[in-house]
Amino acid sequence: MPSTEEKRNKEPRRPGPPGMGRVAEKPKNFKLAIKRLLKGLENFKVLIIISLFLAATGSIIAIFTPNILSDLTDEISKGLIVNSKNLETVTKDVTNNLSNPKTNERISQILKIDFSKEKMSSILAAEDISNDDKQIFSKTLEEIQNNNQDTIISKISGLPDSTYQNKNITSREKIALLKSLNSKKIDASPTLKEILLPDIKILNKNITSSEQIDFLSLMSDFSNKKDIDVNVLYKKIDKMPKSIQSLVKPKMDLEKIKSITTLLVILYIISAIFNYFESITMTQASNRFAKKLRTSISEKINKLPLKYFDKHSSGDILSRVTNDVDTIAQSMNNSLATLVSATTLLVGTVIMMYVTNWILATTAILSSLVGFLFMFLVLSKSQKYFAARQKELGNLNGHIEEIYSGLNVVKVYNGVDDANEKFDKLNEKMYEANLKSQFLSGLMPPMMQF
Repeated sequence: MPSTEEKRNKEPRRPGPPGMGRVAEKPKNFKLAIKRLLKGLENFKVLIIISLFLAATGSIIAIFTPNILSDLTDEISKGLIVNSKNLETVTKDVTNNLSNPKTNERISQILKIDFSKEKMSSILAAEDISNDDKQIFSKTLEEIQNNNQDTIISKISGLPDSTYQNKNITSREKIALLKSLNSKKIDASPTLKEILLPDIKILNKNITSSEQIDFLSLMSDFSNKKDIDVNVLYKKIDKMPKSIQSLVKPKMDLEKIKSITTLLVILYIISAIFNYFESITMTQASNRFAKKLRTSISEKINKLPLKYFDKHSSGDILSRVTNDVDTIAQSMNNSLATLVSATTLLVGTVIMMYVTNWILATTAILSSLVGFLFMFLVLSKSQKYFAARQKELGNLNGHIEEIYSGLNVVKVYNGVDDANEKFDKLNEKMYEANLKSQFLSGLMPPMMQF
């Protein structure tokens, strides 16, 4: 005796009232399905609008937080490295203070030797000096210009003690000054330090003459080097005078770090609150819609004629009330807010990417488009398997409901083996459709990730 399901499969499909017949995941008339869905959601539009607004706002916050986090990272990084800008300023100001014309004039007055170009030219042009003496003098000047220390010291010997600005300068101090200037490591007495390098202000810090000399002596090793060893530099900084150390030593702006961190925490909390209420409102809307849909289906079933139930299995009808309605509710709960959030993120992220670097942005977008192309190809192939899965799920549920609701009759007429055989066939079809649909849909995340 053929079962009700077999009769239904053999009979031709006849058009019936709206809602009759099996509905797959992909509607035959998408626009009509969307219109009917929007009409059914009219009573919940306030909840849905609130949920979508919260989702969009949360996404906008998510777009800006990485930039703020980047600022925080940069600020922390600044506190871990030497303040190169201040170091350059200190080096430049101290060097200029040493090499300015006034300092050269002081050195000449201390040594009692006039090294000015005018004086040198007048000596070489003097008529009362013999040519031999002029040649010796020119050779000495050339050696001085070439920084030949031994020659300078040997030529300029026996420098007498003298007084400068009411301070006694000994011959030994003068010779030491000459040597230190030539070696670029100033080793002068405290008296000469005060004369040569007066106190200066750098970045509102008063730098004394002794501190300037100490700084120049420490940094002399780096004067001719392009690549500076960071470890050596840090050791030098530890030996610098306190006033200069405070300008160049790594230092974190804790107030700025605190303000950025506070802003980040506030944004994350607001984003979490928005996401929380978005989930609640969307869950309420989707579940209320599912409740309304089940009520409508129940009212519709009670109005259907008996011949409808002769042509459709009870399991199929139960599958519509349970599985299909749950699928709609879950899709609405998971997809609608995600769609708005993802769209907002996409637009905002693209803008931020082009603001940051248009070449990298274009590269990322083109590579993503390639991923979307493969994704659409997979979707076009997987739709029929999703439709088949829903169809086979209804068939399987219908068979199970019929067998277990009439189990006594099946056993009496020895129909257990036939029922098991049919169940195995339906279960195998369900397995194949489910396997193919899940496999193809599972290809999309790794393709997009790649």
